[in-house]
Amino acid sequence: MLLLDTFADIGIYRVFLIIKYALNIVFIIVPIIVIIMASKDLFMLVIKPDSPSKTIHDIVSRLVSGIIIFMLPSIISYAFTLVESYDKDTLLKYYNGASVEKIKSLEEQYKTEVEEEKSLRNAEMKEAIIKKNQEEEKRRELIEEVRKEEEETNTTPYTGDSTSSGSFGGVTVSNGVFTIPNARATSDADAPKQSGEYGLNPIFWERLSKFLNDANAKGYNITVTSGWRSYSSQLNLWNNDGHSCSERTKWVACPGGSRHNFGIAADLSFNGTGCGGSWDCNASAKWAHENAGNYGLTFRLSWEAWHIEPAQVNGGAFGACNVPC
Repeated sequence: MLLLDTFADIGIYRVFLIIKYALNIVFIIVPIIVIIMASKDLFMLVIKPDSPSKTIHDIVSRLVSGIIIFMLPSIISYAFTLVESYDKDTLLKYYNGASVEKIKSLEEQYKTEVEEEKSLRNAEMKEAIIKKNQEEEKRRELIEEVRKEEEETNTTPYTGDSTSSGSFGGVTVSNGVFTIPNARATSDADAPKQSGEYGLNPIFWERLSKFLNDANAKGYNITVTSGWRSYSSQLNLWNNDGHSCSERTKWVACPGGSRHNFGIAADLSFNGTGCGGSWDCNASAKWAHENAGNYGLTFRLSWEAWHIEPAQVNGGAFGACNVPC
């Protein structure tokens, strides 16, 4: 507020200083003109005495004009006092105080106030940054406390299928370890849909459903967006992918060799997003990646935060892709 007041005062004092200069010029020039004109009239009266009344009238008029000019400040001041909204003291303060020294003094004051305001803002910004960092640190500490608490109270690591065995569409499971063949499927018959939800391997689904149920019970929103895929579906994805041949296998497995084809892979959504390559993009994704191992699951592909599989999978040495781009 002081900064704006000082800036306004500088402008007002400059205006009144200009007015004072203008009035001083008037007070100097007009009397000189009046004297010159009066002297001329007297001279005319001497050389032309035949019209004294006119000359005397001119002289009186000039003298009256001079007196009015000299009295002009008083007349203006009196006129202002007749206006109810006129603050005489304030106006006279600006008029009487208007000077080069006063303006320079105010300009120095304004510079000082600007520097003080800048310093104050810098201090406030630093304080805000410090406060934000403190809040961020506190938030991280709270997250860490929650994480430790969850670790302490987390469900006992899932071992329900440690002795599960069976053969499911080319995949064998022995003591909880999944083994897939070293030859790709070449048709839908080679990679059939399984009996678990989303067409998944039932033992894999048993683990995954336990994982999802516990997440939901803790308030984390994790859902399955893709499970088993047929050979033909995988082939369609392969043919319609826009990546170059050298990059394609990173994002779409060669048809018949995807773990989705064998029902032992699923894609997840965390609060409605796959998170891309960021495993901790939100609380649900963070919990999923930190706790998957407790359920015999893993997120094997670091660039696909959504892709989950059984923790122990053997086989699948397929070699180069046998389907062209």
